[in-house]
Amino acid sequence: MNVAARPLILAHRGLHGSAIDAPKENSYEAFAALLRAPLDGVEFDVRIARDGEPVVIHDASLARTHGDPRAVADLDADELTTLGVPRLAVILQLLPPPLFLDIELKVPPTPLLIEQIRQARGAAGERMVISSFDPAHLRQVEADAPSWERWLNVEEGDPLAAARAANCQGVAVALPLLSRQLFHEAALHKIRVAAWTVRAESDVARLGSENLYAVCGEGAGLSMMLSSR
Repeated sequence: MNVAARPLILAHRGLHGSAIDAPKENSYEAFAALLRAPLDGVEFDVRIARDGEPVVIHDASLARTHGDPRAVADLDADELTTLGVPRLAVILQLLPPPLFLDIELKVPPTPLLIEQIRQARGAAGERMVISSFDPAHLRQVEADAPSWERWLNVEEGDPLAAARAANCQGVAVALPLLSRQLFHEAALHKIRVAAWTVRAESDVARLGSENLYAVCGEGAGLSMMLSSR
């Protein structure tokens, strides 16, 4: 497995910010902004609306991001779109290759979700990975689309043991888990290593000089990574 000469720089949930007029995370506007930035790609989250339509949102409810206490699973896609939650199909169309997509599954993959991604990125999964904290979700992806690359998201414990147990080609780890030992063992087992989430300049220093495959960032941390290219 080839190792990237420099890590892919991915925007965490699109280009968003805390300012009043800034786009919300995982919004259409946050993804559209990617097209004007020198980024390699983006990470975003997928859930399933009540009517079975895949939508792009991190939390199970709308409370934190949209000020609405209702659950994503209790609303149809049309209702969610009205509130600012985009459909997966729309975002996939907005962000074609060569933009790299890290599509994080917050729920089990459905046939419709798999088909929408296949239509956008092909049977081979061009310039994309499917990631999740739940190994069961990734096992289902392996069964439905075996050619797609899968990354296990890990924030504690032994990342490589977990990724190997889930039969994943990559592992995306929280910054505190980065170590020389991790990179050494990952190289032995031919497992890609990605890191998340670089939010501040101090986080950039934690990346060190090791050869990461991808780094997910936002805010000042993302800006610093881009400026240091």
